[in-house]
Amino acid sequence: MYSIALGKPQSWIIALTANALETDRQICLDVGMNDFITKPLNIPDITRALSAYLEKSGGQYPPPC
Repeated sequence: MYSIALGKPQSWIIALTANALETDRQICLDVGMNDFITKPLNIPDITRALSAYLEKSGGQYPPPC
């Protein structure tokens, strides 16, 4: 995952939306977002999304590609 224009690793993108349908989630993932959280925010969802980032990145920022 690289920012083509800059040649740098892509930022981890988490969609935050009030739209909670599975189709909304899939649209976000299809356009390149890495995760999806719905409103209202709750701690378990935030923890899950950030844990997924840390797992993929090995705890590093930016994640190795």
